Amino acid sequence: MVLTSGSAHSFTVIDTWKRRDSPLTSTFEEQTEAMSMAVQWIISNEPEGRVLICSDSQSLLKAITNESEETFEIRAKPSQVKGDVVIL
Repeated sequence: MVLTSGSAHSFTVIDTWKRRDSPLTSTFEEQTEAMSMAVQWIISNEPEGRVLICSDSQSLLKAITNESEETFEIRAKPSQVKGDVVIL
């Protein structure tokens, strides 16, 4: 997970988080874990303004859109912060 600030064309890397999972995890599970880490960072740091969480995982984004049970925490936790959290 890479945390940045600024625009998409002119951004600053704030931090990079890495976590090694089991060698038998799927890409979906890894993407879900990375997004969970992003949500946790937002809750812990409460940044001001709009926060975008971006993913290139179409399966994860579709699971979030379809309100899959395995994405419940990712969908529920952003409501704990004051700012506007958008998942793309």
